[in-house]
Amino acid sequence: MTESNYSSRTSGSSTVAERRYEKQLELLWGPEMLSATTAEERATIFQQLYYGWIGDFINKALKEELTESELPPPTRQLRTYNVGRKLSREVRKDIRKKHSWDPFIGAEVRYRGDPRTLGYLRWIGYLRQSDRPHSLLAGVEWEVPPLHRVGDDNAMLLHDGVVHGERLFLPIRRCCSSCEPVEMIKLMVEPSSWNHSNSSSRGNNNNNNNNNNNNNIVTDVASAVSPTVPTPVAPNVLWSLIRAHAYHMWIQIPNKLLADLCSALTPVILERYVAHLESDKASWLESAGLVLAVFVVSVVHSCAGHKYDHMSIRAASIFENSALAVLFEKCLTISEKSLILPEMNIGRIMNMASSDVSDIGDLNWYVVYFLSSPLLLLVSILLLYRLVGWSAFVGISVLFVSFPVQGIFSRWQSSIRKKMATIVDNRVRATNELFSGIRIVKFMTWEPFFLAEIERAREKEVECLKYIQYTEVGLALLNGATPTLVIAVVFLSYYLSGHELTPTIVFPTIALLNILRIPFYMIPVIVSAILQCLVSARRLTIFLECENSHSDVHNVLRMFSSGVDAAFDEVTVSTFTPKPLPKCQTRTSGTIRKIFALLRTRKFPENEWRLLPCSDETTASATNSLNDNNNNNNNNNNNNNNNNNSNNNNNNKDNNNKEESEKEVGTDENADFHQLLPKELLVDVNLVIPKGKLTIVVGTTGSGKTTLLSTLLGGYEVTHGRVWATRSIAYVPQQPWIMNATLRENILFFSPEDANR
Repeated sequence: MTESNYSSRTSGSSTVAERRYEKQLELLWGPEMLSATTAEERATIFQQLYYGWIGDFINKALKEELTESELPPPTRQLRTYNVGRKLSREVRKDIRKKHSWDPFIGAEVRYRGDPRTLGYLRWIGYLRQSDRPHSLLAGVEWEVPPLHRVGDDNAMLLHDGVVHGERLFLPIRRCCSSCEPVEMIKLMVEPSSWNHSNSSSRGNNNNNNNNNNNNNIVTDVASAVSPTVPTPVAPNVLWSLIRAHAYHMWIQIPNKLLADLCSALTPVILERYVAHLESDKASWLESAGLVLAVFVVSVVHSCAGHKYDHMSIRAASIFENSALAVLFEKCLTISEKSLILPEMNIGRIMNMASSDVSDIGDLNWYVVYFLSSPLLLLVSILLLYRLVGWSAFVGISVLFVSFPVQGIFSRWQSSIRKKMATIVDNRVRATNELFSGIRIVKFMTWEPFFLAEIERAREKEVECLKYIQYTEVGLALLNGATPTLVIAVVFLSYYLSGHELTPTIVFPTIALLNILRIPFYMIPVIVSAILQCLVSARRLTIFLECENSHSDVHNVLRMFSSGVDAAFDEVTVSTFTPKPLPKCQTRTSGTIRKIFALLRTRKFPENEWRLLPCSDETTASATNSLNDNNNNNNNNNNNNNNNNNSNNNNNNKDNNNKEESEKEVGTDENADFHQLLPKELLVDVNLVIPKGKLTIVVGTTGSGKTTLLSTLLGGYEVTHGRVWATRSIAYVPQQPWIMNATLRENILFFSPEDANR
């Protein structure tokens, strides 16, 4: 369950948590390390244009005198520290926009265009099993539903917060809720008119008290809330990158346009040059001018093209390094709850760091081509029409006929790459598990089992690579054969129309058709790179949207003056277990139907996918399991019995249920989506640990001793009560460490033997 929140959090506490998170990031990044001005920053414009500032480094390298410490460092604006922090600020800004309506959970809303409607906001998030899983939806509990939700001609009009087996929110009344696009929902309460003294739980927790009045279902609104609240927008790390480093992206355009202009001028100058050679009245002044024009155009084309290549590679490096910095920042701040999801495994994180970040950086190599290639293609077609007339369109028609074939290959390649990304995640995860537990694997001789799992994943990956290579060969064959075919068709049609093929026509036409090959070849490459970049950016965005870690442990000095190191006050400690969601599939099939489905207004997002027949029982099981958990939570929260034996029984029961849940999760290997279900580990814990004294926690195996200690470190969520602890804690786990050696060597542990001992 990605968006449900089972704890009551007001906007005031969110603001405090946000400030605490900002301080945590400041400590994480640390101060900037200033250094001396680099040689590149001291270089003149001429030296930067012709890279004269690296001459000294080249001379030292030729003499083998260049050391690592003397290598040119990056300029200040290009260092990972600066570009990473800039992107980090943009990402946090986008995530705050996504949660801009969180303080208004429970507020009165209406459906835009239908003033008669009346409802209460319950949830903001994604419906993952839908045609647009990355578009934000608003969960609304209606008193007066919109017109399109009233009637008997639709399969799913109103529901109780469960869609395809996934619990999105908990409304007060049953079958009165729906999920609507956030842009179609209008908040009816101005922030300035909210009563800050009134506070209640989010819509998820309103079922804890069924006697609540709808008019009192509001949440705290911090004083910092703006009088105008923007509509939530789904974050996208790609747009954050473009905003953070827009200068480095758009500065490439002038150089690229200048290089393309020189490319288009070359056939024109060639035409004049051939005509000049055939003319009997050529003057030496005109000859010198043509030679000078060829020289100037060639030099400008070379300088502008190489400068564009240099700037695009640099921009790609900036995008890659900043995305990698933000990824590492998130790895150090992500919550344990988010990592419980099977799809958020170590293999996925390693794959994002090694592959997805590189795909995002490669976008800068092609994004300017995406803008300049159509323009260069249009100019070349006009110049070609000036030379051969309507025969140019005959050749162009061959190009357009090949475009659908390229589209087929590109879509096939994109679908294979998307499938391969998950396979690579599983392969990297299995490899990491083997290396991280190599000692126990060697002791138990489990190598064949781990290697078999890695080889199975690798076989699937190789199969995907094989099909990708098929698409690459098909695209290469198409791109290589099409320009030659176009030249033949153009000249044949031009000759059959009664024209004469002269040098002034043939050579400029061949030059123009060769220019056409570049955008024609780059367009499918650009499309493939952009599609791969969008997939990688989406994967990285999902990871960056995960919940940040926060500690529910308070400073013990705020409650106790002295003599106490830690204390528990009616504490309930919970964790979360992943449960596979039932299988669903889209109702739209075929490219055209999918395009129309994306273009039309989303009236019924819940009905875009349908459950597979074999998933009905799984849906009921998932819904009943979640309801049972919430009922147990309510009963346990109302129970104030502090009997230790009762706690131990509950803990043993919770551990047994946890094992059964994990077994059930492990049996469904094909599940793509999971829901996090809450699981109570410790209930109604009251404990005071005195300072300066030995305190021993005694209990049977699985009774919760380690959980109790981990709670002091902030390892579990405290869903009820409060925990206090000293700020200085040393945790030494009882984990054996055995060397791969004899018993004698393990006992001595590199120390000399003492016979007396």
